[in-house]
Amino acid sequence: MLAMKLMALRIAPTGGKDLEDIVNLLQIVDLENKAKIVEFAARFYPEARISGKLRLALDDLWNNYQARIVSPPDEPPEYLGRSRRPPQR
Repeated sequence: MLAMKLMALRIAPTGGKDLEDIVNLLQIVDLENKAKIVEFAARFYPEARISGKLRLALDDLWNNYQARIVSPPDEPPEYLGRSRRPPQR
């Protein structure tokens, strides 16, 4: 689902549901750096070109993802029964 959202990339300047979905899905797959975002999308769409829109949005996507890690919501995102729960201390 993340690869599909990245390839479609419908992010409004004010954020919106697609940005929230992408950030939630990034949190679930736990990518280490922003270059991994493009690699992730390319694994599922090897014959497709990565859009200029995605390349231009990488910094914004990564910054939103990093902000989510620093200040996570009360409940972690969950898609298709999968969740990235923080470790119990």
